Amino acid sequence: MLNLKSVTDGFRVIYLGFIQNIAIVLTMVLCVRPPTYQDDQRKTTMALLLYIILIFYHLLMAYVRFVSLYLNESWRNKMTICMMISILLISSICQNWVYLEDIDALTRTDKQR
Repeated sequence: MLNLKSVTDGFRVIYLGFIQNIAIVLTMVLCVRPPTYQDDQRKTTMALLLYIILIFYHLLMAYVRFVSLYLNESWRNKMTICMMISILLISSICQNWVYLEDIDALTRTDKQR
């Protein structure tokens, strides 16, 4: 059970800390490769684009967290922008990869559509 002091405390889980974001970038670069689809060049290109976006997103979040924690506290009041970027990225991943349109329409709910 989580005891949160404000409604935005949950976002700390989403944008993590400096070290966690660096670890994610290193893991993605060293161990993860985007999928390739032999029969669909568009999907392969989109997977590569998403892979690159995720790497830059985690680098950006690592930079923002480092600067806001150790160098300049002016970024602390701009974390709302980082939260919005996180939500847009998560929504995009869910819309384009988790709930794909070409998957059986019978398994998707109205909310997912």
